[in-house]
Amino acid sequence: MTEPESTATAAKDREVFFSSESDGPLRRKSLLAQKAPASQNQTKVYPGDIHADGSSQDRSRATTPSSHGVLKLQLDLKTLLLQLALAIALCVCLAWTLWLLLLNVAPNDTVNRVMNTESFDSGSFWLLVDQSSALVVLATFGLAVVALSYLFILITMFFRRKSKQEIYAAAQSPTSKLASLKKRVEKALDDAAAKPKRGKVASSAVKLAASLARDGSSARKFIVRSWWLIVDSIIVLNVYIVLTAFQQKIWLKIGDLALETTMLYQMLEAGSPAALLGIFTVIVASNALTCAGMIFFPFEHTRLVETLMDIMCVSPYASKRFDLLIAIGYPMLVLFYCFSTFSFDRAKFAINLEVFPPGWFEQGASVIADPVQTAVIYKCLKSLRIASVLDFFTRVGVNATLCIRLYYLVKQIQGPRKQRSSGYPKRHRAAAAFFVAFAALLVVFVEESIRTSTLACRPHPECAVNARRWTFLESDSMTQCPCLILIDRDIGPKTFAEWEQPKNVTDKVTQLATMGELQTLQLVNRYLPVLPDELRRCTEMKHL
Repeated sequence: MTEPESTATAAKDREVFFSSESDGPLRRKSLLAQKAPASQNQTKVYPGDIHADGSSQDRSRATTPSSHGVLKLQLDLKTLLLQLALAIALCVCLAWTLWLLLLNVAPNDTVNRVMNTESFDSGSFWLLVDQSSALVVLATFGLAVVALSYLFILITMFFRRKSKQEIYAAAQSPTSKLASLKKRVEKALDDAAAKPKRGKVASSAVKLAASLARDGSSARKFIVRSWWLIVDSIIVLNVYIVLTAFQQKIWLKIGDLALETTMLYQMLEAGSPAALLGIFTVIVASNALTCAGMIFFPFEHTRLVETLMDIMCVSPYASKRFDLLIAIGYPMLVLFYCFSTFSFDRAKFAINLEVFPPGWFEQGASVIADPVQTAVIYKCLKSLRIASVLDFFTRVGVNATLCIRLYYLVKQIQGPRKQRSSGYPKRHRAAAAFFVAFAALLVVFVEESIRTSTLACRPHPECAVNARRWTFLESDSMTQCPCLILIDRDIGPKTFAEWEQPKNVTDKVTQLATMGELQTLQLVNRYLPVLPDELRRCTEMKHL
C-alpha cells in the first residue's frame, strides 16, 4: 500500500469517529461492538494453564461434574442419616409423652402394668392417690398438646413444601443475576445507539458514570460520602445486634441454669437416690461447661452445634429450661431405675395366697416386699406425675421448650444456608469463668448436701428416705435428720415376750418428727401409746 493510500485510509477511520461525535459515547460503543467478534474468538491462555506438553486446560474444568455429584450424594446421605436419627428421637418423645398422659389419668393401672404388679393388693400396691378432676383435665390437655407438637414436627420433617426462596434460588443466584444484568445493559446501550431519542436516560447514566470516574467531581464525592455513611451505619447496627444477641443468649443460659438448679434442689429435698442425683448433677454441670467451651473453642456451623448441644446436654423441668436428656432421657432413666431395682419374692407370695384365708395379714403383698425399697420406688414414681399446678408448668413447659428446639433443628437441617454465626461471645473470659465456677459450686453443693444429711440420719436406721439437705451438724444431736419416710416393723416376732411387749418407738418417732418433714410413718408390731405432739409439725404427712 502506498503512502497516499494509507493516509486516506487513516483519514477515513478518523472520519468514522468524528462523524459519531454528535451521538456521544454510545454511538462509538455500538461501532466498536461491530469489530468485537474477531477478538472474542481469541482464547486467552494463562501461564498457569500451560502444561509441559504445551497444551492448555480450561480453569472451569477444575471441578468436574462427577465430583459435584459425589459431594452432593455424600451431603444427601449425611442429611438423611441425621433426619433418621431425629425421627427416632421424635418417636421416642411422642411415645414417652403418651405414657405420661396415661400415668396421670390412671396412675395405679399404668404403674402396675409396667412393674407387673396387677395382682398385688387388688391393684393398690403402690398406693398412688388419684388427683382432683380439674388437675387431671389440665394435665391431660397439656400433655396432649405436647404430643401433637411432636407429631407435627415429625410430619414437617418428611413432608415439607419448598419455600419461595428455594423455588427461585436458581433465578436469584449471583451468576444468573450477573448475566441478566449484562444482557439488560447491552440491550439498553444498543437501543440508545439505534434510537437516540429514546436513549437519553441511558446516555445520562453513561455521562454520570464518566463523571464519577473523575477524581475531583462533586458527584463522586457525594457518592463516596454516602457510601461511607451507609457502611458506618451498617457497622453500628451489626455491633448493636451482636451485643443484643450476646446479652440475650447469656441471660437465657443463666436463666436456664437457674431453673435447672431449682429442679435439682427439689430433687434433693424429695430424697431422690444418690445415683440419680449424681446423673442429674453431671447433666447440669455439663451444660454450664459446654457453654464455656462454646465460648472458647469456635466450631464450624456453630449455630447447628449449639442447637444440638442445647438439645442433648441441657434441660430442666418446667420453670427450668429444658433438654432432651432432662425432658425425656432423665425421666425414662428414673422409670428404668424403678423397674431394675424392684425385687419381689413372687413364689412366697403365691404360697401365702394359697395357704392363708382371704383378708389375712399375710396375704398382703406389702408384707413380703422390702418396705425401704418400695418407699424409694414410690417416691421416684410419684415424681413423674403432675401433682400440682407447679408440676404442670414444669413438666409441660420443659416438653414445650424441647418441641421448639427440635422444630428449629429441623429447619436448620432443611436449610443449612440459613445457619447464623454463634450467639455466644467468643473469647469472653468473664462469661466462661462464670459458667466454670457455677459448675464447680454446683458439684460441691450437691456433694455436701448428700454427705451432711447422711451423717445427720446415721443414728436413725429406721429412716428409710431422708431429704438431701446441707446440714450444719451439731455434736450429739438426734433431731437434725430431715427424715421423710420412717419405717420400723417386725413381721415375725421370735419370742412370746416380743409379741406381748413390743418395742416402744415413741422417742424415735419424736426425734424424727422434730424437723417436721415426715410424709410416711409405717410401724408394725411396735408400741406407740400416744401420738407425739411433734407429728403436728409434719404437714405433708401422706401415709400413717
